[in-house]
Amino acid sequence: MEETLEQMQARHRKEQRDLVARTTSKKKNATKKTRKGVNDECAELERVLKERQAEELAAAARGEDQEQDEEEEEQMREQAAADAATDEIDELAGRLGGAAMTETQGKEIRDTAEWGGQLELAALAARYGVEIKVVQDGRTETIETPSGGKDGKATEVIWLAYYPHGYGLGEHYNSLRKAA
Repeated sequence: MEETLEQMQARHRKEQRDLVARTTSKKKNATKKTRKGVNDECAELERVLKERQAEELAAAARGEDQEQDEEEEEQMREQAAADAATDEIDELAGRLGGAAMTETQGKEIRDTAEWGGQLELAALAARYGVEIKVVQDGRTETIETPSGGKDGKATEVIWLAYYPHGYGLGEHYNSLRKAA
């Protein structure tokens, strides 16, 4: 669990108080011979603490901005996927002899997390000109784009793992990447 900005600032204040107590104790126990070394050590500890806390605050600020950008990006991808899926599903359903998608089904795909079946993946493959390979229970299912990319081949292959009710998360997909 990540700490909030307020929690981080409270922790920083506590670290500052602890450092002041520690440096005060060191300075009181220093003799005339060790005073210069103790003062230098205390100054270094203060400098290191200030640098670390400034880096943490900057990282938190970047993280919040990055998190917000990622959320907006994800919403745009979901909207594009939903729009593509509703358009392509109607087309695919027509080719497969099924009925066109109703407005309720379109809203369900667009506005909820209830999508990700064969038709939706086929629609996304067609929309983006990619080939999607889904790994499930040791077998691999390939979802190809009907038109393909250049030369009738998909330009990119996306690998997904399908987990039916895995880890208490419900049915979901995870992206797969090649091992480095």
